[in-house]
Amino acid sequence: MKTKIFALSIFTLFLLLYSCSKKNDTAVPPVAPIATATPTDQTIDSGTVTAIALSSSIEGTSFSWTVVQSGVSGASAGSGTSIHQTLSSVSAVAGTATYSITPSSNGTFGSVVSVTITVNPPTGPVLPVAIVTPSSQTIETGTATSLALSSSLVGTTFSWTVVQTGVTGAASGTGSSISQTLSVTGTVAGTATYSITPSANGTSGSLVSVTVTVNPVAVVSKVTYTTNIKPLLTTSCKPCHVAGGPNPKWDNYATTKSEITNILDRVQRQPSASGFMPQGGSKLSADNIALLKKWVSDGLLEN
Repeated sequence: MKTKIFALSIFTLFLLLYSCSKKNDTAVPPVAPIATATPTDQTIDSGTVTAIALSSSIEGTSFSWTVVQSGVSGASAGSGTSIHQTLSSVSAVAGTATYSITPSSNGTFGSVVSVTITVNPPTGPVLPVAIVTPSSQTIETGTATSLALSSSLVGTTFSWTVVQTGVTGAASGTGSSISQTLSVTGTVAGTATYSITPSANGTSGSLVSVTVTVNPVAVVSKVTYTTNIKPLLTTSCKPCHVAGGPNPKWDNYATTKSEITNILDRVQRQPSASGFMPQGGSKLSADNIALLKKWVSDGLLEN
């Protein structure tokens, strides 16, 4: 009887221990962190720094944020335990920057918390700033400039003056872009330097200068027999086609001109093909064959 009671006690103890071990094996779901932003909203003057402290009841929580700004500049996405960014109003009325902050801990993300910063405009007039895209430009003579003018201050207008050196076609003007056809007056590059003034609400901003460089059209020399073709053929095709040789003489302009079609045909054959030229020599380079073709397209000039 005692043996049975002892066995039953051991079995009961085993069940209790097994039950406890299963409870301990049950995974505890992670706790999502909660972000606390202090202050929850803020109003600052243009040109000053935000001061938002980020915290959570869970130790080791990290924070990241995105931001949407309206009528404000200077806000950007980031991470850390505080948000310190210099914000500026871009108009005569207040703007906002709304930060969306996400806490994370042990691989678990908490709910997004939003904080809105209201940025008051400066007490004085807001000076417009001109943005020119591109900030410099190089074009060929006879083509148009392509300069886009913009500003972060809504309603900004632009005017410009210009100083041109070795160039014609540039003129003072107004608008949101500069598109003017410029041409060089000589054989070297010239410049047109535009000085652009932004204006908004009766206030002018600082001048911005942009230089456009205008290149002349490259002069491509024509291929001539005397300068280009005779030296090529008399060097590559001797002794057969020079004075004293048995075949038509490529050191003679008239003969070479009359035979150029045949010459081009034969120099473009493979060295193993019948009629390949130069006979017993190496195939002319692609550049030299192109030179012969250009002589034809340029009009088979002698000099």
